[in-house]
Amino acid sequence: MVPLALLAVACFLIATMAVIAILDSLEGQGRGYGAQVLLLGFGGGFISTFVLVFFCIAIAHAISGGFEGQPLLLREAAAEARESLGAAAVWSLIAVAVIIGLQLVNATGGGGRVIGFVLSLLWAFLAAYVIPIIALAGAGAGEALTESADLARRRWGEQLTGALVIFLLTVVAVVIWTLAISGGLSAIDDEQRGLGAAAIVVGVLGLGFTMILSFAIGQAFVVALYRFDSGELSLPELESPPPSPPLGRGPAFRIAGILAGLLVMATLVGALMPKDRDSRQHDLGAYTPDNGWYYATFPATARVPLPAGSPVVYRERYVGTVVESRLEPSRVVVWFRASPQLEDPIESNPKTVGGFEGRHYLQVGPQDRGGLEGRSFN
Repeated sequence: MVPLALLAVACFLIATMAVIAILDSLEGQGRGYGAQVLLLGFGGGFISTFVLVFFCIAIAHAISGGFEGQPLLLREAAAEARESLGAAAVWSLIAVAVIIGLQLVNATGGGGRVIGFVLSLLWAFLAAYVIPIIALAGAGAGEALTESADLARRRWGEQLTGALVIFLLTVVAVVIWTLAISGGLSAIDDEQRGLGAAAIVVGVLGLGFTMILSFAIGQAFVVALYRFDSGELSLPELESPPPSPPLGRGPAFRIAGILAGLLVMATLVGALMPKDRDSRQHDLGAYTPDNGWYYATFPATARVPLPAGSPVVYRERYVGTVVESRLEPSRVVVWFRASPQLEDPIESNPKTVGGFEGRHYLQVGPQDRGGLEGRSFN
């Protein structure tokens, strides 16, 4: 179930990003491309939705087999899904058309957004069982939608309760992994690279697995409720399904394990490699003088009382603000922002710490002698 869910989400994201990239390349090409962009957007939406629907049908077959104690291999679940390609294609067209209509309602703004949100929830509620009905009953897209709406009206209590429990458990897990990632970033900032890298790797992998597992469990829940409503499974069978023999680990699992191990190692090596703080100015395009970012360095033993918000002064004028003062093993680095037009004088002049009326500022160029009298840093 989990590998199929991973394939479903991954293929959907790849198809979606490919369409977005193509649409972005056509942006600003003129009016003649309007129809082409519209057609490509609809066609791309259909392809990505069809990929997701196909794998969801395969997941429904795998889940149904699991309830009966007859697990399916990935290729067996995919083979079952191929028998429903026609219904999957029609359902994908319907879903894309409805999504576009809801987006148009949201685009009206104001009350349209509220109406669009309510309609989106109603659509998700009524169409929740379309996939298992197509997969397990062999129904067409229109018939599946009608039966799904009837089932939702009969089982709305169980449906809402189950969806709420899955959502809350997912939120709890996401918060935990997010805290792990945040702790890892903080540890790296504190020069604890090994601990930080390990926390980030655990957090990212946990976050990804949580989202995939949440998606798979959601699919399993609607399949279970559909089979329970149709009388194919009793409540005791749902609570304690028959044990199934292990499938074993095929080449796909071994390859996935190798790739996951390489990803973990690459993340660890990247986080543990020493990196000069000055390289931030070159690695990130945002941290350059062209965008108003500068930095000054001082010996590690120097006293640099320049917290964030301290003024930057050049030729008796307030020209910028200190953003960050960071103590590193061999020096103190002060990052500040000023006008990009001042790049030449800021880069060519020395930087020192000045004081005036109990406050400190970063001085660019020679120290001013009494030139700050009567001036305000605010």
